[in-house]
This record gives sequence, structure tokens and C-alpha cells, in this order.
Amino acid sequence: MAIAKPNPELAPKTRDSLNEYSLSAINKEAPSIEQFTAMRGRKTPKLAYNVGLNLSIIISTKGVCSWVPSKASNWTKTSILVGLNALENLVESNIPDKGLGRFIFEYPDRFPSSDESMAAEHSIEILKNWVRQCFEIQMPIIPDKEAIASLIGLGPGLTPSGDDFLGGMLIALHICGEKSVKNNLYVQIESLIDS
Repeated sequence: MAIAKPNPELAPKTRDSLNEYSLSAINKEAPSIEQFTAMRGRKTPKLAYNVGLNLSIIISTKGVCSWVPSKASNWTKTSILVGLNALENLVESNIPDKGLGRFIFEYPDRFPSSDESMAAEHSIEILKNWVRQCFEIQMPIIPDKEAIASLIGLGPGLTPSGDDFLGGMLIALHICGEKSVKNNLYVQIESLIDS
């Protein structure tokens, strides 16, 4: 992504020259998409072109190069646990009364229960034990289909709390590199959604 800034030296000086410049730039001087794409990531000579009618936008790429973000952190189970503990400290006093928010904590019983959380509690406990077993024996196990089925669609809204919980599990397992465990969960979810 190039960060562009106007170059006053290239700007037209009068309204008449603006109109002439605009037509000229649109017809002759503007680079094609292919040319502009090819310039990304390289320092290029001055480039000025127009976008729109009678409004001159001048973009200079002199001295500009692509922004390359730093590499994302490598997440581990330990770093995620540290992050979850920090999250727990931040949000402990802001748990909503409804939904499954209380289950992000190790001891959810200290928070009020909603209808959704009472309906989901047994299934979430089964899935937590399933994940624990997968990690302890270092072997993927097929998750309990009934526990998953009870969470799909649980709660109000376009993205019910049960769906959010299962989505969060899939994301966390993927980030931890537990692809076979994640895939076993995904296959069960997919089979329930398709049926």
C-alpha cells in the first residue's frame, strides 16, 4: 500500500489549466491499472494523474514504497492462556447478564446465569473436557455430537451465543495449531448444519 501526498509543483495554476490538465491526464497521462500495480513496492519517479471530472487529485509516489507490516506473533497455548488471564481481569466486571460470556472464565459459577447459559452449561462442560482430553493424550478425539447440536442456534440474534461459542473454539484451536482437533470439531458442526 503506497502512502501518497500531493505535490504542489505538479498542480495546475489556474482553473482553465485545471480543466485542460484534467482532460489531458485522463486521456494520456494516467497509468493503466497494470502499470500502477507493477509500480507497487518500488520507488518510482513522480507520477501525477487525475481522478474525476474537473477535480484534480495529484499523487506523487516520489520516495514512497509499500508498507510491509511486521510478522504476526506466533501464538502458543501458553501465550493464549496469558492473554485470556489478562482478558479475564479486564472484563470481569462487565459480563453481560445474557448470553454465554460467563464461560470465558475458568470458574463461571461466580457470575449470574442467563437462560442461555443454563441451557448451554452441560454441553460446554462436555466440550471443555473433550479439549482437555485431546491435549492430555496428544491425540484428536471425536467431540460429542449432542453437545455441539445443543449449542448450534442457541440464543437470540443473527449470531446466537451458541454459534459464537463454537466459532470461538474453532478459531482458538486453529491459532494454537491444533488443526486435527479443530477439524474434528468442524466436521461435527458441518454435519449438523447440513442435516
